[in-house]
Amino acid sequence: LDSSPSEVDLKKQRIINVVGVNGAGKTTFCAKLSKFYKDKGGNVCVVAADTYRAGAKEQIYSWCNKNGVDIIVNNSKKDPSSIIFEALNSKDQKKYDKIIIDTAGRLQNSSNLMNELNKIDNVISKFDENHSNWITLDAIAGQNTISQIENFNRYLNIDGIIINKMEGSAKGGFLISIIKKYKIP
Repeated sequence: LDSSPSEVDLKKQRIINVVGVNGAGKTTFCAKLSKFYKDKGGNVCVVAADTYRAGAKEQIYSWCNKNGVDIIVNNSKKDPSSIIFEALNSKDQKKYDKIIIDTAGRLQNSSNLMNELNKIDNVISKFDENHSNWITLDAIAGQNTISQIENFNRYLNIDGIIINKMEGSAKGGFLISIIKKYKIP
């Protein structure tokens, strides 16, 4: 996120779907990313599609409220795909330069949760939008991140990687293997 304003294209990849395992920092990253684009002059919205983690909607709502970013929350639905469909189908969605989707954490070895991720990607694709799927990785997880990328990539195309929790003792050496093998920015 150290790009200068001239390097930030607010129209490119209008929809960013943020995925990853539990505890990798997806919600906090979505909040920071939405503020980044807002500070660059973009009209930004976050879709709260984490219907599993207790407090997830409240956490992202609090961040968005603090940062002055619009948020779409649906407390009556449990299916994240239907929340995303409604958000992208709403008449107001065209006013946003960026729509950032905060999804629930999921273990890469849970086929039901991974199939749900594929369903989310299919729903977004129905809107004929240029979207991307970014995976958050916990720097502490080390070489386990390679299997996360492999498994997530089976269910949706991973277009970008975010490394969180670099302040620990982990140095992120696994990135070299991931970049070499998958060529993901």
